Amino acid sequence: MDVSELKFAELIGGEEFLEVGLNTVNKSAMNKGLSNFVLVLYSNILGICILAPCIFIFYRKRTPPLLTWSTICKISLLGVLSYAGQICTYIGIGYASPTLASAMADLTPAFTFIFSIISR
Repeated sequence: MDVSELKFAELIGGEEFLEVGLNTVNKSAMNKGLSNFVLVLYSNILGICILAPCIFIFYRKRTPPLLTWSTICKISLLGVLSYAGQICTYIGIGYASPTLASAMADLTPAFTFIFSIISR
């Protein structure tokens, strides 16, 4: 195994630990009365605060693509589906354990592979 492959495996393992920790913290916050909608809103705002500076740093020299009506509709649909998916995930964490939510998230690549084989 190459050193770069080992570092990649360590990053993936670290991401899994962070995901389990995040699900555990979210479960405890929901048990103390935090609404699912507020939790998703806070996590999306935190993501924007982390990723927005990266956009200005790495893409400042590129000209942005034109925003057509079709592109705006696709971005809006993606946002609504993502928000609904996060709400469903946090509702599921409220009913079950954070471990189950992490295990279900680990199944996503397998389902993606199966659907890609079916839809060829």
